[in-house]
Amino acid sequence: MEEAKEKCWRMEVEEKLKRLQSLLFGAERALENNDFSSAYILALRLLGFLDVNSHSNVDEAFVQPIRRDALAKLHFARQSLTPQSDR
Repeated sequence: MEEAKEKCWRMEVEEKLKRLQSLLFGAERALENNDFSSAYILALRLLGFLDVNSHSNVDEAFVQPIRRDALAKLHFARQSLTPQSDR
């Protein structure tokens, strides 16, 4: 029973790590390709993912650099989507 619990726990961590990588690298790739709407959406989803999965101060300290990077991507994508005349 404990072996199944440990395996389930490891699978959950692996799934979350894959999700984190997918969102992070997806936002980076979208910015590289000048696809600012996709970058904006992926950065928002990444921020939501980080917020939902941060349960303690230790979690927040660990994800703070990733969150800061996601906020920078979000800001850059939002600025790039705003027409020059509206700035």
